[in-house]
Amino acid sequence: MPAEYSERLENLEFVIARVPSRRERVRNRLGNATLYGFYEGTPLTQRAHGYGEVVPDRITVFWGPLARDFPDDVTLEREVRNTVYHEIAHYFGLDEDDLKDTRVQ
Repeated sequence: MPAEYSERLENLEFVIARVPSRRERVRNRLGNATLYGFYEGTPLTQRAHGYGEVVPDRITVFWGPLARDFPDDVTLEREVRNTVYHEIAHYFGLDEDDLKDTRVQ
């Protein structure tokens, strides 16, 4: 990741989980969609002056679906990178429409 972006990451934690829990799916209205990652927090573009003293934003990478859908090491590595970059983009305020066709090849 370019330093101009990585240096701007703060109060952000990364978590690895097998799959989203039932509680996470209900709380975040995720349905049954296959998820490789998920961002939870307040994007930088929505933070007001005085934002602070809050729990860290969270990016969770779900290894179960990734390992199932991308069984060889080369594609798995690429998809993990795509997933992490995608979720970091949400942290910076981009939405799904902004992220169409932005995958690392």
